[in-house]
Amino acid sequence: MFSMPVPVYWLLRIHLPTCVHWPFCPGVFIAILGLLAAIMTFWESPPRIVKVFSTALFFALMWGEVLMMSKDRDAHDLAEALATATEQQQTMMLNVLTIQVTKSNSDLAAVYRKIDAAKGNPQLIAVLQGQAAEAKKKADSASRQWLLALVPVISENLSQVAHPWVGRIALMDYYNRAVIANDDPNVKAKLRKEEQQELSRLDAKYAEQARPLMQIADNVRKQLLELLASSQTEEDKREADVFAKSPYELQDVTEALQYLRELAHRVSVAS
Repeated sequence: MFSMPVPVYWLLRIHLPTCVHWPFCPGVFIAILGLLAAIMTFWESPPRIVKVFSTALFFALMWGEVLMMSKDRDAHDLAEALATATEQQQTMMLNVLTIQVTKSNSDLAAVYRKIDAAKGNPQLIAVLQGQAAEAKKKADSASRQWLLALVPVISENLSQVAHPWVGRIALMDYYNRAVIANDDPNVKAKLRKEEQQELSRLDAKYAEQARPLMQIADNVRKQLLELLASSQTEEDKREADVFAKSPYELQDVTEALQYLRELAHRVSVAS
């Protein structure tokens, strides 16, 4: 059996478009089918064997296209199902932790009320203070778990804003190529002006979407830092300026996203 040398195989994978790596993207077989149809159109009198082979090849390409579309649909459905399951799991966990936090705080408040009512009874107060310390420990633990569970949800929402925002890079590349292709200074100036207008529109759109999420993330950041009051760093102080900016830029969102994850990891390790 013929075996392609490994270096040649990887060279082809590097230089060929992504869609012609197996499995092919939907539309590749249609493109091949169109090419063959064009060839057969200009071939006035092909031999009978060519006609038979072409017909079989057409059906094979049609079947291949259906197969690739099915693979693409299955992959999309699987990704959607996993994303939905993850979101539902995160929501359920947050709901459970919210109930735990509420109960822990309620238990702590009840103990404090008992302490206030036990004035004049030192022995009972000492017992209740021990209960209060234990209740506070449970409340703090539940709050910490709730905050740590909230970080992935916020991160996912920020990622959904940052992902399309990255499209500004493709937009800049488009205008750069257009400017290079034109020699007229007036056209170049017009293209650059149009580019700035489009980038401003894009930035304004996603900055507005990011603003409420960044405010929520900032609130979580502050609460996480309270759990690390004795071990805050210079980076923590610098990142506070990033969350306080207005309006936000793409770099601010991606930086805040990374920092929030790292901060949650620090709190998790410290606890």
